[in-house]
Amino acid sequence: MDSDMKELLNMFNIIKSMGYVHSKRKGSTGVGYTFECLINKEEDSNPGPDFKSIEIKTMRFVSKQKVHLFNAAPDGDCDFPIKNVLDKLGYKKNDVKACYISVVANKMTSIGYYKRAILIVNYDKEKIYLKGYNPYGNELGLNVSWSFERLKEKINTKLKKMAIIKAQNKFLNNNELFYYDRITFYKLKSFNTFIKLIEEGIIKVTFKVKEQFDEHLENHGVDFSIEIKDIELLFDKIKN
Repeated sequence: MDSDMKELLNMFNIIKSMGYVHSKRKGSTGVGYTFECLINKEEDSNPGPDFKSIEIKTMRFVSKQKVHLFNAAPDGDCDFPIKNVLDKLGYKKNDVKACYISVVANKMTSIGYYKRAILIVNYDKEKIYLKGYNPYGNELGLNVSWSFERLKEKINTKLKKMAIIKAQNKFLNNNELFYYDRITFYKLKSFNTFIKLIEEGIIKVTFKVKEQFDEHLENHGVDFSIEIKDIELLFDKIKN
């Protein structure tokens, strides 16, 4: 363990000794927000790690979870890639056009009855393409991609080291409480491993975008994620 990990571990142990603490925010994000408050971290949009050189992922104890790695909008092939995805792959939801889909590279993702999408890893061009198809197998002309360079920058900025913190939770008088029970430290294997896991369908990409009634786009980002059960395919576990 390096000095940053040891410092975070000491802070975690102090918080753990406090027992159950009240959530400082209702909803799914309460577990992470509360921990950040306890280590005096202000909420921000900083692209770097949460604590010095370490990205922190805080979650409740449940059987199946995914780990959000980072958000990365496409950076190539057309001027307005998110709008292009909505226009070509979107569907009607509550009378507005929406596109809430998760796409992988090892199999097609069905979007309703009429469309399909898949990620294509192109090592020669060093890009990951999003491809869409109509029911007849014809390409929809998405022209959307991520460069390896862009993704490597994201990973090197944010994900070289990570701590996963798990909390037990309970409710008292309709208020949620957390007991921060376990912390595990990890170190990224390599960028090539990241790309390989995309190619194998272990890392997936999720779009959450919709068009409001005034035709304004509501974009919740493009999320790269991995299931918690697969985390040691991407990271090496560090002994506490």
